[in-house]
Amino acid sequence: MTNLIRCRGSLSEMAGCFKAEAEPGLIWRPLLWPGQEVPVVSIAAQARALRLASWGLPSQVYAKERSLAQRATLFGRDIAGDGGGIMAPERMVRCLIVLESFAYPEGPADLRTRVWAGLWDEPLCAWAGLCMPDWSGCAGILVPANALLERVSAHMPLLLPPEARRPWLEGCSIHALGGTYPQADWYLERSDEHWSKGTPVDDTQP
Repeated sequence: MTNLIRCRGSLSEMAGCFKAEAEPGLIWRPLLWPGQEVPVVSIAAQARALRLASWGLPSQVYAKERSLAQRATLFGRDIAGDGGGIMAPERMVRCLIVLESFAYPEGPADLRTRVWAGLWDEPLCAWAGLCMPDWSGCAGILVPANALLERVSAHMPLLLPPEARRPWLEGCSIHALGGTYPQADWYLERSDEHWSKGTPVDDTQP
């Protein structure tokens, strides 16, 4: 699962990067966990809009009960419409979750640290996702991890290059998008940040 993302871009940077009209006064945290509001780009009134949506879809849209952490991400099978995931995926709105990087835990349970991953040349990335029509919740789509990210996770966010963003927002299928960035475009950066607290691991010990 991907349950921690970082997003430190300014509102003007996001609006310019994604050619979207930003709702004024948006405020979000630089580090985001499921349940918190994340910047999201979607199509509204035939134009791209940048707003905030709670990271995690409402429990009632799923065929079976899921925790909040599980509702923050989706697999292809969840949106296949066969009754195993979202009950009515066609009612969802395509979106791009804006992020800078994302993290996975590494190490023993009491000493887990954050390993950050992202794209070398993309300070702001577009994570393909689905959003509630009223912007009340969203979730990002996961795909199998490449060889680099496999060191910390079996799956990774489906980050879309610029040429794939419009097709996704307009309804293109995952398989028709042509995949994500090549492995050489990705970085993996280990840190001494405690997974849940964010403080250096040495400082968390008595």
